Amino acid sequence: MKKLNFLFILPLFFLLFAACEKEGPGIPRIITEEELLNTDKKELFVCLIDSVYWEDTSIGSYYSTAAGNLNVSSTKGSNSNLLGFSALEIFEEDIYVPGSPIRGTYSCTFYDDTSSLNQIHIIKIDRINRKIFGTFEFNLISNSSSCSGETLKVTEGRFKASFQ
Repeated sequence: MKKLNFLFILPLFFLLFAACEKEGPGIPRIITEEELLNTDKKELFVCLIDSVYWEDTSIGSYYSTAAGNLNVSSTKGSNSNLLGFSALEIFEEDIYVPGSPIRGTYSCTFYDDTSSLNQIHIIKIDRINRKIFGTFEFNLISNSSSCSGETLKVTEGRFKASFQ
């Protein structure tokens, strides 16, 4: 009888264990830096904004190899929903530089919160294929009268951008 109970309980245990391993609904997984370097997507801009997932595969970008100026922006299908950043003097990989982020909406415009660490990490500059890869993280604050003092926290940012 004990053997029969064990045979009945064992499959239930495996079913419960398997159910616990599955990812539930919620925030999609952000790609790793390794996945970013190997993605087939031509361009990519992905991050969490106050823990809300944001992804765009058709971004605006500009990088000057002579001046090192970088501008990357995502409108995610609408000019009313803009998120982007710029950085100066980027000439090599594996560097961290301060960024100047901005996000605009219909009712509010957000600027970089200078009291927090806003940074862009350049992982790779592929001068042959004209691609630049990196990560970003910053905090934004609004000074618009309709939403003064509101903040946005942008985390786990990844980008792959083309340049001329």
